[in-house]
Amino acid sequence: IKTGLDGIQNFVVGASMVAGIYCSIRLLSKTSTIPTNVQWFGPLPEEAQQIFAFTQNLKLFEQAGITQSSSILFEGPPGTGKSHLARYIASVLCVPYFEKNSGDFHNHYIGTGPKTMRELFEKARNAAFNTNTAGIGAIVFIDEIEGIGSKRSTLSGSCATEEIRLLNALLAELTNPKNKHVLVICATNLASMLDEALVRP
Repeated sequence: IKTGLDGIQNFVVGASMVAGIYCSIRLLSKTSTIPTNVQWFGPLPEEAQQIFAFTQNLKLFEQAGITQSSSILFEGPPGTGKSHLARYIASVLCVPYFEKNSGDFHNHYIGTGPKTMRELFEKARNAAFNTNTAGIGAIVFIDEIEGIGSKRSTLSGSCATEEIRLLNALLAELTNPKNKHVLVICATNLASMLDEALVRP
């Protein structure tokens, strides 16, 4: 657990971890679900344990001046359960869950990607508000984050401006105080490609 909201808290999902079976979801809307009956077998990453501990002891942590990190990065090879772990966390917390792939933000029309990003977080904020909780009220999971969070210095060509706008839109949402009840989980197997602003401590 960190005492700030900047950047993405990073940890490695080891290849030895065996994901459980994703059984079912409870539909809330066309974009939001609450995963149910999600099982996780094997060691639970410490960061996931911290999320649960913070939620269960919210007042105690607040009295100590400790705040929950607003975002987490799952890093690991394909097939190690990164997406499943995000669903498992949402299932345990029983909160609305919004899942996107980085490709969902790309479009032929300029400005569509940042607009989609803003709309996603607006829906997550509204869902978190409706859960009426002082802690984590909703989870946004973005898979293959390197697709929209690559280092700006490596971007070039006609699409570079749109890519930078999309990254800036994500960074703005990560630091937006209105999203304090939205936990953002991102996943990648190419962490070395990510922009420094996303992985700053």
